Amino acid sequence: MAKTPFELKGKTVFVAGHGGMVGGALVRRLGQEDVELLTVKRSEVDLRDQAAVAGWFAKARPQALFLAAAKVGGIVANNTLRAEFIYENLIIAANVIHAAHLNGVEKLMFLGSSCIYPKLAPQPLREDSMLTGPLEPTNEPYAIAKIAGIKMVEAYRSQYGSDFINVRTSPSPNSPGWSRRPSDTPGRSASTRQGPTARRVNSSTSAASPNSAGALAPRLRTASGWPTRRISTKPKLSYRAPTADASV
Repeated sequence: MAKTPFELKGKTVFVAGHGGMVGGALVRRLGQEDVELLTVKRSEVDLRDQAAVAGWFAKARPQALFLAAAKVGGIVANNTLRAEFIYENLIIAANVIHAAHLNGVEKLMFLGSSCIYPKLAPQPLREDSMLTGPLEPTNEPYAIAKIAGIKMVEAYRSQYGSDFINVRTSPSPNSPGWSRRPSDTPGRSASTRQGPTARRVNSSTSAASPNSAGALAPRLRTASGWPTRRISTKPKLSYRAPTADASV
């Protein structure tokens, strides 16, 4: 069953989607922790390929995982490549979450997006507004895939007792941090590798205690703020999102 707080210290953490805004911020922040940080490029492991994902997880055996990988794009891309957005985001979430379950990942955090809420949801957004009305039509396929990922996380948590959670990312570095509650939801993604002592990692961390996943996780920064330290890692891993405007 879920353990709170979840200690990151000494863990092997995988950031899926390290090339994106959120994933990059996670990598920079985790670079300060005593963790083994893993990332994987799309050219090495395509997260849309179930066999490739399963094989990588079996070898790398991450203990914690931030799932920020996704096919993302602007309004035109979302509205034009509707089939690609729903298919690729559904399959990335399904492959990674299931592989995490099969390979004993201790903690998984899935990142959603504000588009999972109804177009006319009351402001400020509340978690219980999800699925209460029609989505914004232009990015509905992407939003549906994200909602499916959120529900998949909830299902694995419910059926298997997996310590898998959903979070909603802040729209800016000055906004409130991530919520730790299982019902939360997320934003966009990326992935990369670094570490403070020569290791890598994945899981939720708390602002007050960087080595634990408490009620509040660290806020994301997109540029400077957290030093970036590169480290040597296992088979060089790193994933670049399927492009639309590339942010995995």
